[in-house]
Parts: sequence; C-alpha cells; structure tokens
Amino acid sequence: MGICLLGAGGVAVAGASEHETEHEHPDEVRDDGDLEAVQRWLGDRMTEIQINCAENLSVIDSVACDRLDEEYPEYLSEYASVERERTNDDETAKTYEEAGEQQGELVEERETYEETYEEYQEAREAGDEERARELARELQRHSARIIEVGEAQVQTYEQLEQQTGRDYDRARDATRAVIAEIRNTTVQVEEVTFTPTELSANADSDTASFTSPATISGTLTDENGTRLADRTVALSVDGRTVATTRTDSGGNYEVDYRPVATETGPTTVEATYRPSDDEVYLESNATVEVDVESVEPSASIETDVKEVAFGDPVPVETSVAVEGEAAASALVVLFLGDEQIARNRTGENGSVTVNGTVPATVPDGERELRVRVSRAGTALDPVEETAPVTVLETETELTIDGLLDRDELVLSGQLTTADGRPLPNQSVGVNVDAEVREISTTNDRGRYAVRIPRETGGNAPWDVSADYEESESNLGPSTVSRTLEAEDIDTTNGTTVEGDGGLVDEARGLVDEARGLVDEASNVLSSRDGQVGVGVAVAILALVAVALLWRRLTGDDAEQDSSEGFAETDEEDDSDADEQPLTEAFVEADTEESPMPDPDFLEVARQRLLEGVPSEAVRIGYGAVRRELLERAGSEERDTRTHWEFYREMAPELSENQAAALESLTEAYERAAFAPSGVTEQTAVSAVEAAAECLEESSVTDGGTDAEN
Repeated sequence: MGICLLGAGGVAVAGASEHETEHEHPDEVRDDGDLEAVQRWLGDRMTEIQINCAENLSVIDSVACDRLDEEYPEYLSEYASVERERTNDDETAKTYEEAGEQQGELVEERETYEETYEEYQEAREAGDEERARELARELQRHSARIIEVGEAQVQTYEQLEQQTGRDYDRARDATRAVIAEIRNTTVQVEEVTFTPTELSANADSDTASFTSPATISGTLTDENGTRLADRTVALSVDGRTVATTRTDSGGNYEVDYRPVATETGPTTVEATYRPSDDEVYLESNATVEVDVESVEPSASIETDVKEVAFGDPVPVETSVAVEGEAAASALVVLFLGDEQIARNRTGENGSVTVNGTVPATVPDGERELRVRVSRAGTALDPVEETAPVTVLETETELTIDGLLDRDELVLSGQLTTADGRPLPNQSVGVNVDAEVREISTTNDRGRYAVRIPRETGGNAPWDVSADYEESESNLGPSTVSRTLEAEDIDTTNGTTVEGDGGLVDEARGLVDEARGLVDEASNVLSSRDGQVGVGVAVAILALVAVALLWRRLTGDDAEQDSSEGFAETDEEDDSDADEQPLTEAFVEADTEESPMPDPDFLEVARQRLLEGVPSEAVRIGYGAVRRELLERAGSEERDTRTHWEFYREMAPELSENQAAALESLTEAYERAAFAPSGVTEQTAVSAVEAAAECLEESSVTDGGTDAEN
C-alpha cells in the first residue's frame, strides 16, 4: 500500500517498492483508495506526535512537543481537506484539532508550572516567605488548569480512539501520570507553605427565591480553632460566584443568596474562603443545600429604532425587576423577527442596553424587536416585550471575473452591498453558456469561486453570468454577465486558489488590505514614544502580506471550498492557521508601553463586523479588553500570559457579570484566533458585545450557569 504525504513539492509515497512510482502530483491522486491511504497516513503522523509529546511531558522534553507547532497544523489542514473530500464531513479533523489545542496548552502550563516551582524553591531557600506564598498561589492556579486540561485531554483521546480505531493507551497513561505528579507536588507545597483552615456554612431556609433569599452564614477558623476576621468568603453555584462578603471580628460571615439565573430545584450552594496571595492560610469550603423557586419578573423595552437595514446597529434598553426591586444579572436576549441578534445581562440597577446588528437572514418588511428575559426552568420565569420595526431591503452588487487554470475555467467574484460591504455566507449562482450552473457560497470577504472544464461551451468565448436572490433575506437581488475571450484573461498553471481575478489583482488586494489594516493600527495603537506601536504593526502587516502573496504565487495553499467551515482560505484564515493572529500580535507588541486604548476601539471591531470579517472583529475586541484591563490593574510589565491564563487571573478582580463576559469573549477569541474555520457572524456579534460588557463597571447577584454563559 502506498501512503501519500501531501506537500508543496508533490506526493511522496512511503513503502513503495523500487518498481513503483515514488512521486506523484497531488492533483493526480484522486481516487478513494488513495485518499483513504492519505488520510490514514496523516492520522498516523498526528497520533505519533501526540503520543511522543505526552510521554515526554513529565520530563519537560520540549523537543518532543515542538512538532505540535511545527508539523501538526499542516497535517491537520491536509487531513481536514481529505476527510471532507472522502466523507463530506470533518468531525474527526475537529477532534484532532481539539486534541492539538489541549496538548499545546498542557505543554505550556506544564513548562510554566516547572519554572514557577523552581522560583518557589529558590524563594524558600532564601527565606523569602512572602514571595514563596505568592508563588505557591501561582502553582495552585497552574495545577488546577493542568488537571482540568489534562482530564479533558484524556476524554479527547478516548473520542479519537472511537473515531479512528487508534490506540491511545500510552498517551492517556502518560497524561494521567502528569496530572498525578502535579497534584502531589502541589499538595506538598501547600502543606509546607500554608496553614489549614475550616469553614462552616448553614442556611436559614430550605428554599431560596429572588423575593425570599436564603441567608447563608458560618464561621472561619484556622486549624487550632482561632477565628479569622476580615477574610473574604464567596458563595458560588454551578461554578459561578453569586455573592461575596467578609468575616467580622469574630470570624463570622452572613450573606444572602438571591438566585436569578440558577435552575430551579435542589441546588448546592458552596461557601469558599478565598485567601489573598500574601495570606498564610489555605483555602477551605463548605456546602449547603437549598431548593430554588421561581418568580415572575417584569421587563420593559425602550428603543428609538423604527427602520433598519442590513448591518445597522439595533440598540435596545431593557429594565428587569421583581415586585419593584431591580434584578441584576438577568439574562436578556434580543431578537429581530425570529433571529437572535444579541444577548447581555442586566447590571446592578437591573438595566442593560443590548446592542444588536441587523443580519441578512431577517426578511425585509414589518417585523418585531423582541426582548426575552431569562429562560424557562430558572429562578426568573421568562417574559417577553416587543416593539415594531421595519426592515428595509438593501441593494446588492455582483462582480464576475475569469481565470484559466490549466484545463479549468475559474469564475470568481464578490457579492457586496451597493456601498461596498462584503456579504459572507450567501449563495451565488454561476452560469456558463446556458449549459452549466454552479452554486458557490461566499466567504468572509463576500468572495465566491467555481471551477468548470475549459471545453465547456466550445472552449471560448464563454458567456458567463452570476446571480444572487434570496427570498428569506433583506438583501436585494443582483445579476452580472459578461463574455470572456481566452486571450483576454489571465492564465496560470495550478498556482491559484480562488481565482479572484488573477495574481496581479490578488497582489493588489493584499496590499490594499494591508494598507487598510495599517491605517486602523495607526489609529488604535500608540506608545509613549509615539510611533513604536505603529511601527511594530506595520512590520507585522508587511510580513503577513508578503507571506500570503508568496503562498499564492508559489501555489502552497491547498485547493479548498470557501463555503465549508475548515476550508475557508482567505488572508485572515491564513494568519489564524499559523496561530499568530494579527490582532494578538498587536496586543503583544504594544502591551508593554501603550496607554489605555482609544475609546472608539470597539467601534473598529463593530466596523469589521459590518465588513464581513467576524474573526478579526473578535480579535480586535479581545485586544481592546486585554489592554484596558491591564491598564486598570496598573501592569507595566510585558504580558506574556495565554488567553486562558489571563482570564483566570483577571476574573477574580472583576464583577461576576464582567467575569462571565470575559469568559465568553475568551472562548470566542480562542476560536477566532486558532480554529481554521474562525467564528460565525453571530458568535462575533455576541463576542464584541461581551467585550463592551467587560469594559463597563458593574456587579451582579447571580452569575448563572456554565451553559447559559
């Protein structure tokens, strides 16, 4: 059996005899048997990388895990393409992607843990107990994340076994061994560094509701029974902090649990003593059981919006109360017609402005803006309020160009609004000489492309046209047609991916896009030196543009259909695939010396949404939040934490509402920055609004469940 390795230089066949072909062009290896062999070979390589890395993780052998960054992404991309071509699915590729992301984070956390442990030992040996305690707290946090990611990694290995039939026993055993090692080391650190504590918890009622909260009380002592005053005690439900308080002079605490988003029925409320980094005491907790009951809230809807069109902002102000008392942290979901366009949570005063954007999927005509508060089965019964609105039709424009690529005619173009905004995820029909009709779905930049045999219609000239019409949309119909002569259009030899009008136009497009991003960067990036941040951004953009153009000119990009999740192949996704997203580079470049970002930074993110590049919008929003939170924290050092490290260390300093928003934003950023398919428009809308929520000062009483957030 010949096993094929796809690459820029063709296909190398491993295991071939001296009489067999040793190299074949990828385009010629197309039958199902060959593709199955390719898929199996690629899966073997990724599995080998995972097992080798897992087995060397306990000894911090970074060399064994370097292949996760160097080879794994390319194998994954090829695997996804082959799996889609063979099965019209990419579920296994997604599992491989998840496994790679988890293992990459595990490697990073493991290395950071080891470095922190060495610093901890040095502090102990130097007699610096305060520094040792701070480092011990860091070890606790890293340990918790290693255990969490490691256990998830084991489950992903099991899923891969089911999907591929491969044996992951060695990887599972090695990962469990690392978890056990980290857990034991952390316990030893805690025993020699901290003094144990005991916390009690009692409820004055077996039930809790918004109108009749349960009062949770108890006492905090050290291991000798000494009562500890002025210490933080937090209540949490389903892993969400719902209230905090401080112990009094006698070590006693008392706090009301007023449920808002918690599911009704038996509920465990956990009280936890949370020591600060410089305290000598160890965390302790206690739990009580209460039965959560629901009540019916009232809600209002206020908006000045009367007429809207595609891409228009839709701000709606909502207030939620129960028997006249403001309900903080109530979930508010905004719908336009049947489409959900935004969600947020009420602030401490029970009010919130929910900012949605008109999607293309809402038909034009008379519609309703609908606000839904809460959801069924939670402490607040769901209620709805509506307001009328008219959705206007938006005119569209289509372009079509031709390119001869070997024996194929590549027809491509762009669908935009009349004012030039790209329209992603729309179906465009392409016709040739009234003989062939192909349907293509536009990518994030509104571009489409189809390939047909060159001999269609007698091998030139070709009468071509493209049309767009979607009845369940507020976008108007559009058509374009032209006649193409073979001698008048560009010709390539397998070096094009999308055929967006030829390589020259492709180069111009890259330069224009880079120039536009530089203009944005110059507006939102600055440093005390004035030009440092912009200079770094320009350098990064130049490198990205050159790299992208080189890939296009040399044909290194695999042919992919922009309509299929993993297969999107535009400049934005190329940067994602390299796991060095443009906006993250900006974050790292100017974190050290930049002041608070321009207040209009989020407007840049919203503008990118309107322009049809949701992944970039999420990354810009995340960058704005990260910089401002660092500024608020007074951080002057270069921040090198991962996105999840940043979340875990920042969340305790935020209100529960902001922490929940930061978590949602971080999840979206992870997908936007590292997943080949990026994020959907709706995910990006929610993420940008979460970014806005992160930058607001507010507090809540009940943070809700993991599923809601």
